[in-house]
Formats: sequence, structure tokens, C-alpha cells
Amino acid sequence: LGRVKQVQYNPRTGMDALVETEISQVQALQRAGRAGRTMPGKCFRLYAEDTFTRHFQKVTPPEILRVNLLSVVLQLKAMGIDDVLRFDFMEKPDTAHILRALRVLFLLGAVDLDGHITDEGRRMTQFPLDPPYAKCMLEAVSLGVSNEMVTLVALLSTESIWYRPPRTNPDAVAAATVAHEHFFDPSGDHMTLLSVYDQWVRRDKNAEWCKRNFLHHRALRVASDIRQQLVDQLKEAKLELKSCGRHTSAKLREALCSGFFMNAARAIASGGGWLTVGEAFMVKPESGSVLADSAPTWVIYSELAGNQSSFGLMRNVSAVEHAWLADLLPKLEGIDVQRLAGIEARKRQREQTAAEDSKGNEEKVSDARARYLARKKART
Repeated sequence: LGRVKQVQYNPRTGMDALVETEISQVQALQRAGRAGRTMPGKCFRLYAEDTFTRHFQKVTPPEILRVNLLSVVLQLKAMGIDDVLRFDFMEKPDTAHILRALRVLFLLGAVDLDGHITDEGRRMTQFPLDPPYAKCMLEAVSLGVSNEMVTLVALLSTESIWYRPPRTNPDAVAAATVAHEHFFDPSGDHMTLLSVYDQWVRRDKNAEWCKRNFLHHRALRVASDIRQQLVDQLKEAKLELKSCGRHTSAKLREALCSGFFMNAARAIASGGGWLTVGEAFMVKPESGSVLADSAPTWVIYSELAGNQSSFGLMRNVSAVEHAWLADLLPKLEGIDVQRLAGIEARKRQREQTAAEDSKGNEEKVSDARARYLARKKART
């Protein structure tokens, strides 16, 4: 049919949505090439050639037009490019995406009120991570849980570690559910991920153990490699790798709030879901989440996904205390996005230039008049 599901970022809700759209001509040709990659094959297309030539776009829209721009904007700021709105992108992203990125970077403390990068922002660029994760890493160092945060960020940076059998095999689905529930931590998905990783390490990273517990061994190995890279980055930045013992769960979730407080949601009094702070968008945990059948008053989530406009699905959700958010949530109000983007500064500069030009013109007229009167007086 020539259609594909493509991830599209919504800057208003901060949600990655799976949108069904037509493939491009380039995508169609690439898929045809797969038919003969290992041996002779044929490609059957379920649409007319006229549809291909007249209706499909020639090329796929560049990824920069469809994704969250937080890392892109922060890197531009770190390179000394403050006016990101007028930066000469090869493919210019939508202005709303750039403004959303600037707003979130301000909330994270990576840029100041005028959109200039801060010392905290420069520290974030030391890590090959999205700015919210980098902020969590820095906060975890302060709270003494950097060792656990490194592991958690590595796990969140790879594909899902959970293997969920197809629903056509109900016995396997039931067995996987029971196996996964053994790892569940009542505080939420983040501590549950840590529990899985710790047990995997204690069992010498055994692949058979993963198979018995319906876990993706490959995803855990990738997370282990990422973790080592992040540990090296911490050492290079001269930051300590620390743990805090029995208070780990609370301290870790408090550190997560520093980078994801804009992803906080409050339970609806009548039940049935949560409303996000700021946009008041209806959300609920995705299936398989530890909190899928719970109702803590406040939660934070790592990302929002879904293909419906009525509600979003929270991925990697944890319960948090309102006290951890109390000093952070007021930052969401009254942000001057135009000042952040440098629009007001450019306006002031234009007004100042216009005033200087006007003053200069008045002085020229005055000088010319004085010379004219001097010549007239000399003639008389």
C-alpha cells in the first residue's frame, strides 16, 4: 500500500507519535533493493506506478525536521552560535521545535534568560547524552548516587531489555509476566531496571539466565558497554562515582526529577490517569509498566509516546515525592521565550541602530544648515 509508520515529535506535548504516512520514492527503491540482496528476488508493490511517480515525495523528510532538537540546540550554543533561530541549517526545522528546545534547556539550567549557554550547560556537553540525562548525571553526583545513575542512563539509552512473547502464545505470555514481576520494584520502572541489571551482573552476565527470565541479553550487553563509556566520561570530567546505600531509591528518583521535572504528572482525583504539568495532557503508563495498575499521586516519566491524540503513553515511569518537585515546578511559569530566542535583543538592537541613524541624520542636517547660514552671512 506504500504506507509506513514514522516517528514524529510533537513540540507542544513533548510526545513522539507514530504517524502513518506515505513512503517516499527513495524508500520504495531501497525496499525493492532488499529483495535481491542475498539472492535473486522480486518486489511486488501494492500501488499503481502512477501513484509512485505523481503522489509519493521524491525523498524522505530529513530526520532533523521530525525529532526533538534539545541536543542540537545545546551543541550549537556550546559552539558559540547563540542565534539558533537564524542559523543556516541545510534543512531548517520548524520554529516551534527550536523554541521548545530553548525552553527546556532553560528549565534544565543549560541556558540563561537571554539564551546564552551557562557553566552548567557546558558541563552537560561533556556527556554524549540528551541534556535531561546529562542533568540527571550531574545531580546524581551531588546526591551521591552517580554509580547507580550511570547504570540507569545506560539502560535507558538502549533498546528495551524486556522480551515479551507474541500474544498468539498465551502460555509464554503468562510465563514472561510472572518472570518479569519477580524484578518489580514498587517505586517504579527505573529501580526495576536497576534490579534487573544488578542481578544479571551477579550471575556473571549469563545469557541462559536472561532466556529463562524473558530478557534480551543483547540489550543488557549493549547497556554494559554504554555504562563503561559513561564511567570513562565521568573520570575524564573529574566527577566521582558514588553510591549511598539504603537510600539509593529515594536519592536516585530525586536526581531524576532534576532532569525530568517537566515530565511530571499528577493523578486525576477521579482516577483513570494522570495530567502532565504545564500542558495538562492526559497520560497513563504503557502496558508492562510496574505502575500500570498503581495510582501514586505524582510520577515522572522518561519519554512520552503513542499514536492517539486523546492521551499519551508514559515510558519508564516512577513514583516521586511532591517535595522533590516543589522548587522545580514554578520554573515552568512565565518563561519569556522571545527573550530566550534573542528576538527581543534583535528588536532592541534595531531600535538602537534606527535611533543612532536618526540622530546622525539630524546632525548632518544641522551642520548643513549652519554652513548655509555661514555662506549667506559672508555674502552679505
